[in-house]
Amino acid sequence: MLRGVLSNDPDESCDLWHAPTEYHLSQRMDDGYQLKREGSMKLVVRYAFSFAAAGLVMSSLAAAAAPQGDPSARRPNTPAAIYGRKCASCHGKDGRADTIKGKLRSARNLTDPQWQDDVSDERIYNSIMNGRGKMPRYANKLSEADINSLVSYVRGLKK
Repeated sequence: MLRGVLSNDPDESCDLWHAPTEYHLSQRMDDGYQLKREGSMKLVVRYAFSFAAAGLVMSSLAAAAAPQGDPSARRPNTPAAIYGRKCASCHGKDGRADTIKGKLRSARNLTDPQWQDDVSDERIYNSIMNGRGKMPRYANKLSEADINSLVSYVRGLKK
């Protein structure tokens, strides 16, 4: 309980429910006019909404004033960058699948010369596009050009 902080009377204990109120005249049918008290929680809610609305307006104005950059300019779309974002967590930065996540998902060692000789570019492309085993599909996340560049990048990982 706050004493005398929210009340006009310093000796009166109060909380938010009994904080100072606004009075309005309201008409009653039997004895004319009477003072109608609007509760303090209504005031708190009214002021909270006012401050929230003002904050929204100010934040949207600040966002509109901020320079809008091209999202693709922030992320390079080189094959190495795409591989780093989408593939390296399982296949590893070097393609050997020595990561914990790669071991849990039985990710393919992309540097294996035997596998590189046995697999076609089309199969690598389809694996990236449609997923394979526990590998997710990237058909909706990457363009065909990006997937083709990843196929070339995977081919370059051969040891």
